[in-house]
Amino acid sequence: MTATVSGSRTRWVRRNLLLAAAVRKELRTRGPDAEKCLLVLLTDPEPGTRYWAATAALGFAPSEAERALALLAEPPPTLLSVSASMTLDAWKNGTLPLEE
Repeated sequence: MTATVSGSRTRWVRRNLLLAAAVRKELRTRGPDAEKCLLVLLTDPEPGTRYWAATAALGFAPSEAERALALLAEPPPTLLSVSASMTLDAWKNGTLPLEE
């Protein structure tokens, strides 16, 4: 039972990651006006939404994205805060792979 739930969750996560990547790519192809729409999500009430919006915005609005990630990285430690901190560190030291 646990393996089925875990496998189902893994497929759900993968599908949503692929969808998020496709949305980011589409926004880039539509240009700066479309990318600005993503900035609204940096203040969304859902922390996960803010995280994904911030990682997508690093390439075109780094100051705003860094600010959102820094807020998400604040204590208490959670999976999301650690992810935000690691993303921010990788961005700052140039090791974060951004989609081309």
